[in-house]
Amino acid sequence: MSAEAVAGAVLVGADVVALVVLPGAFRAVFSPPLRPVGVGVLVVVTGLWLWLALVRGPGWFVVAFCVDLGVSVVHTVLALLVRRVRPLVTEPLRLSHFVQESARFDGPQSIGLLVGHTGAVFVFVAQPRLRQFSATLSGSVCLFCFVEDQVRRLVGEDAPVVAEYRGHLGAGGNRHVILRRGSSDAPWQVRLADRKAYRRVRPAPTCPVHGPLTAHGRPGPPAGP
Repeated sequence: MSAEAVAGAVLVGADVVALVVLPGAFRAVFSPPLRPVGVGVLVVVTGLWLWLALVRGPGWFVVAFCVDLGVSVVHTVLALLVRRVRPLVTEPLRLSHFVQESARFDGPQSIGLLVGHTGAVFVFVAQPRLRQFSATLSGSVCLFCFVEDQVRRLVGEDAPVVAEYRGHLGAGGNRHVILRRGSSDAPWQVRLADRKAYRRVRPAPTCPVHGPLTAHGRPGPPAGP
């Protein structure tokens, strides 16, 4: 087989992979919480691939890619509209059960929790299959208390990251709690990520712990249970 034929076969394989990966990439990037960097990378890569397809062909791939791109965009827009019109509402205990059961996964994984200023909790679980969604908790539960409770149950009651988390809230900066570990036997590593689009803190006026933090930006009480 000539080098030209091999190169052609490789390009066809890459085109097929792009068609398969594109819808999943749109779902992952545009699922909450949105990350501007991820959106930017997706737009650049998609635009570059489309330009290459128009320049080098083949014709079937140009048509297939445009159809795939159109379906992905329409599906993403509809999903965003549905989430805005009909947000997921669940009981705190049910969402807590989902998080804790997900943490039992036997392998490398990541869990993310973020309180949005809209009143929803953004959750992602990667094991390595990615599941991410936003949910509104029923009842009058404090969303920050919910996030801290999940962290304590995974990391330990005396987790210092809780005090750090409250410190950011008191300073007026929301944080995305991300827990990672390489295996089920490894300890959890916790990171507080700064998401510019979700930095604004949602007030929690009915919570005796987070109410003063989110309303006035004053240091809160110790990170006890």
